[in-house]
Amino acid sequence: MLEKHGQRDVSLVTIYQESWNAVFDLEKGTCVEAYSQGEACPKGVLSSGSLHTLVVSLDDLQQGRDFFRTVQSNTMLQDLSVSHRGNDVLQYTDHIVRIWREFSCHFHLTLVDRMLDSQGRVFAELAINEGNGSLSGSDALTKQEAWNLPVDIEFVQWDCDHVFPPLSGNSASFLDMVTKQHPTTLTLLTLDVSHLSSAGLDSIENVLRRSSLEHLHIVCSSFDPSVTTSIAKVLGSIEWLTLKSLVLSGEYIDDWLQLWPLPTDARLLCLQIWGTLPEDQVLAHSSVLFLHHLMFASPLVDLHLRLIRPYGNCDWSLIVEALDFSLLETLDVGAFIAEQIILETHAMDLFVSKIEAVHKEKATAKLVLPTFTLDITILSKHSLVGVQKILSLCSVVDLYTMCPPFDPRLSDLIAQLLGSVQWSTLSSLGLFGENLDQWIHLFPPLTAPRLRSLIICGKVPVYQELSHSSVLFVQQLIRTGTLEELIIVNVQLQDKRDWALIFESIPLALKPEFDDSAYGQDISTTEEAEHFKSR
Repeated sequence: MLEKHGQRDVSLVTIYQESWNAVFDLEKGTCVEAYSQGEACPKGVLSSGSLHTLVVSLDDLQQGRDFFRTVQSNTMLQDLSVSHRGNDVLQYTDHIVRIWREFSCHFHLTLVDRMLDSQGRVFAELAINEGNGSLSGSDALTKQEAWNLPVDIEFVQWDCDHVFPPLSGNSASFLDMVTKQHPTTLTLLTLDVSHLSSAGLDSIENVLRRSSLEHLHIVCSSFDPSVTTSIAKVLGSIEWLTLKSLVLSGEYIDDWLQLWPLPTDARLLCLQIWGTLPEDQVLAHSSVLFLHHLMFASPLVDLHLRLIRPYGNCDWSLIVEALDFSLLETLDVGAFIAEQIILETHAMDLFVSKIEAVHKEKATAKLVLPTFTLDITILSKHSLVGVQKILSLCSVVDLYTMCPPFDPRLSDLIAQLLGSVQWSTLSSLGLFGENLDQWIHLFPPLTAPRLRSLIICGKVPVYQELSHSSVLFVQQLIRTGTLEELIIVNVQLQDKRDWALIFESIPLALKPEFDDSAYGQDISTTEEAEHFKSR
């Protein structure tokens, strides 16, 4: 469809096609403007080579690559506006830098983030001046070139406060330019330098020195020995005074910790260290001393440690000693590390004594343990007493209990341990093993359980039998909870009519998971069971 512009030169016409609005100069036979509210990029319009203005929507990075590659042919471009569903401008850095290098004219680039609402928001506006041909063909900018770049690219507006993807040489230099003009905007950075040379690391060192980061996630990847000094400088450039949250993840956490100078003025509120499967990460004693210093200096509120293991026999004591339990609200260590602390007697005793000291000062203080796994097969009698104190003084959210056979002489101690569970804060309960019925009998009368997840799993190949009293315990857990997950597998009931007690307590909205023992041999043809199966 052709439409003449009422207030413009009659030689200009607008063509509407597939959500695109293109303005053509009929006399010159060229396309001068193009607008899009759709997703497709018509290459016929983009490759005209004569565009002055282009507004386009991009919905994925691959489409962005194709788009920027095509846009490079429009050497007359003056205004470019990109609206996209992503929320990280550095995804487009390489393309922006290449356009800047190859264009011989000034142009404006506006980036709009459409994630927040339907209209989106402008979070970056760049005035890109004359390109520098001497940089063409370079994958990374040298330090001297990066120093001169802000003269050529002016960041008129920059509201992007976070960087997530792995950094390239171009994006590191680009970010260096941004923080020189807007040093306080960046507050959240995921630092993945696996693709950076020493020049790129120099740029990141500049970024960290200028920025007032609040949240930093370091991906501890392997690195070439030639950049060891550069990585140490990057770590040494972190401004600890503003940093509230630090996450370390990856396969080489110990290598990175050993390069890190001791922090000064650390004020972390949250520290997370995530090792990676399949093996736990062994930390050298020097790395443990670094963590000890960091934890001792910081008013930590949340601490998350997973899949790490100190090399020294008493190193867990150093970590527990550094923690201020009067401030700590959440301690997430998982089953693997909890087992290590429990087995290191001094660390266990220190842990318990610190919790008891806080509880004496403030009886209502409760340290949250998001996950706790109880396995008595690894515990001594002394450790059982310690675990019982931990469960009585802490708020466990998810409790997973292994239910193996045990020495009858330990029955009272195990009953006291299970009686220490704080049901008011417990969200998930898992019972696993070959002695389910005996363990369930040791639970005391329930007090206001509010479970959202209940898992009861017998040990194959023999189905575990539950007595009538155990069924009543399970029924109460289901009735009084607000279950979103119910799994009962590898279990039989001594009286198959008891399945009706379980079925009738299950909310209609819940979709439980049973195995063949439930839907097969043990289900009676009671009205309740038939009604449940029909649901």
